[in-house]
Amino acid sequence: MSNATDAQGTTIAVGNGASPEVFTTIAGITDLAEIPQEHAEVEKTDIADTHEQFFQGLGIASEVTFSGNLDSTNTAQDAVRTSKGADTTKNYKITLTDSPATLLTFSARVTRVAHSGPAKDRLMFHFTLKLTTAVTASS
Repeated sequence: MSNATDAQGTTIAVGNGASPEVFTTIAGITDLAEIPQEHAEVEKTDIADTHEQFFQGLGIASEVTFSGNLDSTNTAQDAVRTSKGADTTKNYKITLTDSPATLLTFSARVTRVAHSGPAKDRLMFHFTLKLTTAVTASS
């Protein structure tokens, strides 16, 4: 029997920066990107070692891209576009569907906003976030 968590119902929301911060769900997301949590490897091998030696360095500022249905009435999609134009860092929260719900929180800058859509399909909204903090998981 699988204990897999269903992706259906997962949300991503953007914070407003107020205190207390209020998060608004970015509507229409159809693809939850992989959110890597990587660190640089720093070599520390010396001449007495018989194998290369490494330690964990600084976190790598990962980029993640999300895609979804364009919703011109969604204020959170507008906030993403505005954030890109103003080059501001915002807080983001991904809520998974497990119980109790796992929350993934991080800060990021929007580095890319794009729209696409073939003639016989819906318009899509794409945005790329460059993480400026580590991803924190809580429930």
